[in-house]
Amino acid sequence: MQTSKISVLPSRRSQFVLSIFCFMIATATSTGCSTLPVNSNANQIVDAVNPDVAQYQVKMESTFGGAKVYQGKLEGPMTIQDALEQSGAIKKLRNMDIDLFRKVDGSYRPLQMSAIYDAGGKTVRPETNYGLRPGDSILVGPKTENSFSKIMGTFTQ
Repeated sequence: MQTSKISVLPSRRSQFVLSIFCFMIATATSTGCSTLPVNSNANQIVDAVNPDVAQYQVKMESTFGGAKVYQGKLEGPMTIQDALEQSGAIKKLRNMDIDLFRKVDGSYRPLQMSAIYDAGGKTVRPETNYGLRPGDSILVGPKTENSFSKIMGTFTQ
């Protein structure tokens, strides 16, 4: 008995479409949360801090366009939560978007890591409360989207 070409074609087409879809998902996932748009101002944020002096910076942006920059010294192990408390960002913003920018040797763009802020507990969620290193910059702004859409947005950048 011979198989007809008509019944074989849909399965090959669906396999082809599925393989293309898997390739696109693998490509999007491999870029992760460290991608930044090409026209990003992340280099300007990171270049403002001197990593040799063991400093970090918190830049607080507001919805009205103004920005306040706080520079602090790293005195022992510190996390994003510690930096936000010292800079006063927690008192100024009830709910916020937080991005940590870190210079990486050999890369022309800084590494961007998003942190999730729990407004109810006034804390950065433990799984995203990264330790700070000299030269790190934290960009804080009013919350613009929910956590799920922020995580999904990293796949489309």
